[in-house]
Amino acid sequence: MGDPHNPERAGELWNQPRVDAQLVELEAVKDLVVVSGGWAWHFMSPPGHAEVKTQHDHKDIDIFVRPNDFGPLRSLLIARGYQRARTQYENPSGGFYRYVKYLESGKVVFDVFLDEVPSIEAGGFRVVEPSRLLSFYGVKHTSEECLAVQEAKKLVARAINPVGRTELIYQTERA
Repeated sequence: MGDPHNPERAGELWNQPRVDAQLVELEAVKDLVVVSGGWAWHFMSPPGHAEVKTQHDHKDIDIFVRPNDFGPLRSLLIARGYQRARTQYENPSGGFYRYVKYLESGKVVFDVFLDEVPSIEAGGFRVVEPSRLLSFYGVKHTSEECLAVQEAKKLVARAINPVGRTELIYQTERA
């Protein structure tokens, strides 16, 4: 999440213009990628939910792309005004890349992982299959304290598909 986990911030919303801009950018690349991280949980959550910071991470967009589709994705991102940004997480094997674009509403960051992962359809997007997505926390993703991750762990442990479940979204009763 954008800030360290702080239960006192429960209910605080993400910047909606920035979330809207990220959604536009995701829509542009959706045919080439599988969405991971907070945006995957977003698409698995019931539609129309409030964008609460402790619910799921919208600070960047984590995506997987098959190695053969990386060239077209890279070209599309550059054509849309993205620039490659080097990070401490890159390695010589080239399995991770970051692309950044600056807008009035804030920056949009794509963290691109080169790999083929099991996926499902949720909210009109291909997203990482929930059990596989949960295995990435502490390895590829760092926001394991968010509500959606915690609740999805409980649901998956009980063999319940988390897609569309209200447990993934912030509810006033939990405050």
